[in-house]
Amino acid sequence: MRKLLAAFTAIVFSLAVPLSAIPQCIVPPNGAVVKTASYTAAANDTGKLIVMNCSSACTLTLPSVPQSPVWQIWVSSIGSVAAQISPNGLTLDGSSSAITLSGDLASGIMIMTDNANYFSSRGTPGQSIVTASAAAAAANQVAISAGASRAVSYSDFADEKYFPAAAQLNGTGEVGWTCPNATPAVLLRGGTNNKDALLSPWGATDTCVLKVHIPKDANLSASFDLSLDLTSTDATSGHTIIMQAATQCAKGDGSTTDDVAFNAAQSFATVTLNGNANRTWTTTLTGLTMTGCSAPGWMWIKISRTTDTATNVGVYGATLDIPRRPVVQAQ
Repeated sequence: MRKLLAAFTAIVFSLAVPLSAIPQCIVPPNGAVVKTASYTAAANDTGKLIVMNCSSACTLTLPSVPQSPVWQIWVSSIGSVAAQISPNGLTLDGSSSAITLSGDLASGIMIMTDNANYFSSRGTPGQSIVTASAAAAAANQVAISAGASRAVSYSDFADEKYFPAAAQLNGTGEVGWTCPNATPAVLLRGGTNNKDALLSPWGATDTCVLKVHIPKDANLSASFDLSLDLTSTDATSGHTIIMQAATQCAKGDGSTTDDVAFNAAQSFATVTLNGNANRTWTTTLTGLTMTGCSAPGWMWIKISRTTDTATNVGVYGATLDIPRRPVVQAQ
C-alpha cells in the first residue's frame, strides 16, 4: 500500500509542475531585436535574432557566464560598419578572440553554449557572394569580373563590329566599302598562305566610306573607338602611316537628309614602319566625333590618309567598338 501511495503521489506532483519548468531541448524563436550600438546579450535574448545595425564600431558581447545549456541566439550585421562578437573571456569555437561579421548575406551566425563556452554555426561570408566594387554608373550596364575574385564592376557592353575592306571570290576581288574613285583598288594578296584581299595602294588623296547602323541602346556619351588593320610593302624603317576618319550621321526619323556634311577628320595613332615589308599593323582612333548622331541612327565613316612618309599603304578592314546599355525585351 505504501508503494502504491508513493507512485500515485509522484504522478500527481508531475502533473502539477508547469511545462515551462521542465528543461526543453528546442529553443523556440523569440523574435528579432535591432541594436545600433554595442550590446551585451542577456538571458532573455535566447531564441532572438540580434541585428547589429551600426554606423560606427560596435560589439555584441556574449554573457560572461553561460545562461543555460539551451541558451542560443542568432546574430547578423547590416550596418555600414561590420559588428564584432566578443566571447567575453570565454571561447567561441575554441578561440578567445572576437570575430567580425561581414555585411554580406552569408554573414549570419547562430551561437550556442555547452554551459562552459560558446560554439557557432555560420554561413560562409565572402566565399560565395558576388560583390560589386562600385555602384553602376547607369541603368542597363553589364557586370563583368573585376579580376580573379568574386568582385564585379559595371560597364557599358562593348559591341565590336568588323568591316572588311575587300574580299576575294574565286580569284576575283570585291570591294567591301564605298570608294568613289578608281583608287584605292582591290588587291589580291596572293601570298603562300594569305589569299585575302585588301584595298591598296592607298594614296594621299584616296577615300572610302563605311556605313554603320547605331543601335537604339547605344550610349552616345561614351567613347566610340575605331581601329584599322593595315599593311605596307614599304621596307624603310622609320617611315610613317597616318590614317584619318571623319563621321557624318543621319537620324533615320525623316528629320535629316542623307547627305549630311562630315565632321572634321580625326587622326589615328601614327604607325612607324620597322624596315620589314608586308607586316601587319593595327592603329586606333579613340573617341570618334559623334556630333549629329542619334540612337537609333545611321553613321558614315570616311577613311582617308593625311601627310606621312610611307610609300605604300594597304587596308584590310576596320573594327568599331560601340558602347551599349542593353535593354531586355519583354516576351
